[in-house]
Amino acid sequence: MKPKDVFGIVVRTIGLLLMISWVFAVVAALVSQRGTMILNAFLIFAVGGYLLRGAPLLLDWAYSSDGATDRETKSSNKPSMRRPVK
Repeated sequence: MKPKDVFGIVVRTIGLLLMISWVFAVVAALVSQRGTMILNAFLIFAVGGYLLRGAPLLLDWAYSSDGATDRETKSSNKPSMRRPVK
């Protein structure tokens, strides 16, 4: 496994833990009926869901080579249509 794969597993695990804590945050928000607790539960859900999906922007930022993202390097590896210089 590459370090990027291990980092992705760690990110998804943190996302799973956030989604589990979201359940408790929703219950606490419903019991207290405070707006800040409902906002907190929504933020936990949004961040946990993003991390659980793998956080592609975070992985690209953490493991980019010389500032280019994986998508940019894949698209730049296309063969050139120019003729070779003799």
